Amino acid sequence: GRMSVCSCPTPIVGIMIPNCCVICKVVRGISSAPSARWWGSARMAACFPWSSPWVSSSPMDSALHDKLLKNLLLYLFIGGLPEVVNTYKEENDLKKCMKVLDDHLHTIRDDFAKYKKKLPALILVETLDAIARQTGNKFKYSEIGENEPYHLTKPALNFLQMAGLAHLVYHTSASGLPLGSSMNRKKFKVLIYDTGVYQRIMGTDLKKYIIQ
Repeated sequence: GRMSVCSCPTPIVGIMIPNCCVICKVVRGISSAPSARWWGSARMAACFPWSSPWVSSSPMDSALHDKLLKNLLLYLFIGGLPEVVNTYKEENDLKKCMKVLDDHLHTIRDDFAKYKKKLPALILVETLDAIARQTGNKFKYSEIGENEPYHLTKPALNFLQMAGLAHLVYHTSASGLPLGSSMNRKKFKVLIYDTGVYQRIMGTDLKKYIIQ
């Protein structure tokens, strides 16, 4: 089907759903929640009408819009880990989902001890937590733990990236194509591997913010 242009008066180009005020409503609706920082880089530009034949000029059906919003919020809060998704699907219980996420995070942190000959487990834990706290902002090694040395924090971030637990988003001036030609590797943001894990690190109470 054709994509509808949202009729929101202040739409935003979002990270996942372009040209739709779903992102806008999420930002406004949970702006006081810790998860709001997740959308720090979402306010990139104002939406504009597309000339693509796949875009309709009519507003999206309100019932469909509300359903998309609810599903987006649900995904942002519980994430996409198979065990968590299956728990919600079978139990429809956010408290149980939070327990599964907490157990998963505990396992990840315990596994860091296996690599203590390469890096201290505490440095890896502090780096993972720092990624969540700095989401949406330029990443600073100095904000990992308390005065942790650079010769440990940089390898720790590299380790998490190679393990698939962190994703680096580099700055580019976008002065030409390909974008990588103007990429600045000294300036970057870091995203954690799962939105549900992010919520648990930040201590978000899912039942308080989710739309029922």
